[in-house]
Amino acid sequence: MVIKNLENKIRLVGIICTAFLVGCVIISLSSIWTARTMVSDAQKKVYVLDGNVPILVKEVSAGRKFAQATRIDKAAAKVQGFANAHRILFLVIVFGFAIGGFTWNIYRITMAYRNSRPTRTATEMQDSVLRERHKRLQGGEIRENRNENKKYEPQ
Repeated sequence: MVIKNLENKIRLVGIICTAFLVGCVIISLSSIWTARTMVSDAQKKVYVLDGNVPILVKEVSAGRKFAQATRIDKAAAKVQGFANAHRILFLVIVFGFAIGGFTWNIYRITMAYRNSRPTRTATEMQDSVLRERHKRLQGGEIRENRNENKKYEPQ
């Protein structure tokens, strides 16, 4: 996309910033609305505290059976024990994974952007083909005119 003057560049930046701001507002409002509806739905249900963890009464027995069968409860207890014993190390590990994942995504985005080919629309491709044909035709006509002029020139 070729932008020829500064006014169009400034207008484009303004449009992009406005669209980004509107998108942020929409996402924020939808997040607030979703959280509000989730809280109102949760207040209508009965929960039981199991070691400072609220659990829905209907799901407690099925969840415990599944956790015991797959031994997830023991793994979770070991992770929780490690997290309680080494709080700072646990936070460094967790945030290290999060930052590493974010960094990897940024790296992949930049590599995809660098290796992307410039896209051309069908109109641009057709226009370039027509220009090439026009150049060839003009070159052929000039040659023909030169040949005709040589034939009729007196010597």
